[in-house]
Amino acid sequence: MSPSLPPTTTPPTTLSPAPPKHRPRAIIIFLLVIFPLSLITFLYFYLTSTTTLISPLGSLSQILGAETHPQKTAKVIFGFLPYWEFKDRDSIRYDLLTHLAIFAADFNDQGHINTREANYQEPGWTALNSTTFTHIRRDAKAAGTKLILVIKAFDADAIDSIISHPTYTQNLINETLDLVKSKSYDGINIDFEYVPEANNTTKQNFTKFVTTLSQTTKQEIPGLDISVDVFGDTYQGNRIWQIEDLAPFVDHIIIMAYDYHRASSPTAGPVAPLYGAGHLWDQDITAALSYYTKKAPADKLILGVPYYGYEWTTPSTTYLSPTIAGSGSTATYKRVQQLIQDEDVDIHWDNQALAPWLTYTDHGSIQQIHYEDVTSLGLKYDLVRQSGLGGIGIWALGYDAGYSNLWDLISKKFFSPS
Repeated sequence: MSPSLPPTTTPPTTLSPAPPKHRPRAIIIFLLVIFPLSLITFLYFYLTSTTTLISPLGSLSQILGAETHPQKTAKVIFGFLPYWEFKDRDSIRYDLLTHLAIFAADFNDQGHINTREANYQEPGWTALNSTTFTHIRRDAKAAGTKLILVIKAFDADAIDSIISHPTYTQNLINETLDLVKSKSYDGINIDFEYVPEANNTTKQNFTKFVTTLSQTTKQEIPGLDISVDVFGDTYQGNRIWQIEDLAPFVDHIIIMAYDYHRASSPTAGPVAPLYGAGHLWDQDITAALSYYTKKAPADKLILGVPYYGYEWTTPSTTYLSPTIAGSGSTATYKRVQQLIQDEDVDIHWDNQALAPWLTYTDHGSIQQIHYEDVTSLGLKYDLVRQSGLGGIGIWALGYDAGYSNLWDLISKKFFSPS
């Protein structure tokens, strides 16, 4: 809507310039009428022209091909808690989570839980059976938060074996059900990260696996919450997930919309860019959502967001600088905030990714970090609300331990009255 403009007056037409004694009156008219009109017009066009720079939401309906809904609604807040962050359980705001996903029970190629590695107990399995987990479960249940068991397999050969052999599929289902019942879980999250390109047989086997697991477990435990994690780049790659076929059998599809740059990337760049695909990097979040919202109901889609970025050694402080091979590492939200407090850092804003990045010098080496903060995550949360997505998935709880502002942001965006 255009702003209201002050009324203008038309001076009488004259055939000759006004005599000098009337020039002060013309100046007064300019100051009172023409100048405010010009200023308002300038501000209007400036602000409207920069809207898409500040927020990704201006053209959202065109990007996703759907109407936007800016009102605040109840959303899924799905937080992943990896076993190595159990130590920071006291920093978790259970009241702001609808789902707490415990990461993870790891499965081998025959569908059995890995309980040991070499000569020691598997650390994830140890954590799932610890006193600390008992306290986490108690606190989640007291807050009315659903407790979700993450079942994972990251080895492609193991995944192929589990999903292609009915016996191995049944082994996994049986052991998962036993664990769900014994620990009072409210749901299962399937985190099978299959990195190679998948052929049609593998895709069909995975779809059948998820379908069988969902139907069997829901029949055994009515109301069980089933979700599946998918790579954010599925829309470009020949991935294992057939979204349209999976959607009817799961409650949530969690899009891991991060790692668009990673520790091994040859160029420093944003981990979860909203824009920029095609000219700065290969993929971005809005392109992914445009694909996913055509394949599954929007309210089943959960946007995964990172509480971390990546840090690289670079030869210069230049934006999107090449990285020194082998120098990449994870930079959690906690680490970045401590760096900002303790080090002399140069903070920048990426107008394409809509995310921050910084540089600093460590013992003569230039370090570059692309990460997420309250502003960039807030824009992603606005995107979720306005596009009608089901909610957000956080990787990972504990990466922000010691800082409450990300919890405050969730409260503001999803729980505060409109």
